[in-house]
Amino acid sequence: AAGFDLPKFFVGSRGGFGLLAEVTIKVFPRPKSELTLALPVSSLEEAAGIMITVGRSRWQPHALDLPPAGDAVLVRLGGPAEALDAMARDILARWPGRVLEVETATRTWTDLRELGWAHPGGLWYKLALPGACWPEVRMRVQDFMSGRIHITVGGDGAYASWPAGTDPAAVGAALRLPGVAAMRLDRLDPTWPDEAKPALIIRAL
Repeated sequence: AAGFDLPKFFVGSRGGFGLLAEVTIKVFPRPKSELTLALPVSSLEEAAGIMITVGRSRWQPHALDLPPAGDAVLVRLGGPAEALDAMARDILARWPGRVLEVETATRTWTDLRELGWAHPGGLWYKLALPGACWPEVRMRVQDFMSGRIHITVGGDGAYASWPAGTDPAAVGAALRLPGVAAMRLDRLDPTWPDEAKPALIIRAL
């Protein structure tokens, strides 16, 4: 925390300024219990409103996602079982929804984490999204060449997938929105749709 803010210097440099030889990670114990709520939505605007409200609430969800199907916001809570029951009642009193069975919740989160929803062998991108602009990003992804998108971290990030053979340049054009950063991950050397921007930044540094 003292001295130069090196993490921001290295992120995105693709090894241009050095390699990480040793990493120390701060971790927390797994919660004693977990509980996942599925809150059905009828529109992207409704989903965005729920995610913004829950993300700023005292419930402090461990995960807040909109899966590719886009029909329900998933809220995962962690902590003592008694506290989770109380929080679930509070949330479900505000929005209609249900508590997922443990097996269903585990299968759902595993599929999202392991990219079971993505196009096999296709293009895969990681997106950083500013504010609540992700409804427009989601529509652009799905409107272009059967794209699929998983909105995560409360709407601030996403993963998107397109079928094999999709033109990366066309994907870059579809994702070109103010404040949206996209990085291609399906190659050994992650690349940005717009190669000029990072190159200019690296040369400036």
